[in-house]
Amino acid sequence: MIEHLSSLTSRLPLVVVFCAVLAQAAANNSFTPQERVNAKAIETDLAKQCQTNRDECRRAYAILLLEAQRRLAEWGYGTRFTAEADAETTAAIRLYQRRNDLPETGKLDGLTVVRMEADEKAVAPSLFPDSLPPFYFSENPAYDMSFFRARGVFRDTSTGQTSGPIQIECSAEWHLCLEEESSTSIIPLVATMEIKEWTTDHIVAQEVAACYTNHLRIERGSKTVVHTSIKTRNDGPCAALPSLASEQLVDGIKVQIQLSEVRAAAVRRVKLFSGSAKSQME
Repeated sequence: MIEHLSSLTSRLPLVVVFCAVLAQAAANNSFTPQERVNAKAIETDLAKQCQTNRDECRRAYAILLLEAQRRLAEWGYGTRFTAEADAETTAAIRLYQRRNDLPETGKLDGLTVVRMEADEKAVAPSLFPDSLPPFYFSENPAYDMSFFRARGVFRDTSTGQTSGPIQIECSAEWHLCLEEESSTSIIPLVATMEIKEWTTDHIVAQEVAACYTNHLRIERGSKTVVHTSIKTRNDGPCAALPSLASEQLVDGIKVQIQLSEVRAAAVRRVKLFSGSAKSQME
């Protein structure tokens, strides 16, 4: 027994290191590839400033600290707005990192900043209207031969982000599909797309815009509506835009429920509540 304990004790540092590596791997797996790129960019930019100008380095880190203090104070961590790595701020950052399975350094690294940005977005009040539309796909064969209507919301197939309410109307007589998005603005966004194909199986429409060629494909059999944007210009304001985007029409009510669940989970994970507040929430 003593020999066994002695052997375990000698291996304990390795066990601790191994557990730390597993924790780091789990934290990294919770980030999307784009979030990891953003985190790396934050650290690289700060490192460059620290190599060239110490004053700019301190100023840049102070800005990050002040923004972190604002978020942490709003989430109940008791930080003050000092723009300095004081004891309260360091302890709050370390506690936030612990609750998010990040390395508990008490310092602002790229992953911590990116996670804070994502959490702030997640717990923010929803910008969507009170009621998003259900998924609707016109099914009347006699009606569908000359006119088509669908509604729902678009979900980006790569990022999962969703649009505002979408209404799509296609007319064989007009040779056009109208794609209207109602957002938080008063005036809805309307795209006019020329119909290229209209069969009993599918409808295909296209629009040539400033930076993209937009394609709309409606499949009657699978009841799917897919909007694909392929970048055709890479200069000026188009340069920073992604080369390809694909969205599929989905049920807005289900999206709203999912967003509410995500927000509720983020609130529970991010914000610190008193005992009485916790009992009220539960």
